[in-house]
Amino acid sequence: MSEVYAFIEAEKTTHNVALLCRLLKVARSSFCAWPAGEKARTPDQPQAHGARRA
Repeated sequence: MSEVYAFIEAEKTTHNVALLCRLLKVARSSFCAWPAGEKARTPDQPQAHGARRA
């Protein structure tokens, strides 16, 4: 999903974010929250739902 958000980020200067989100079938609110989520995740943190890194 990050690839989709990265694409929207790259194209938002050319196209409307709401339109891009609608065409790519992602919630605009999810796109807006994506940068904060990326910053919160670090490589040494376990994944969600109790999964642990090997």
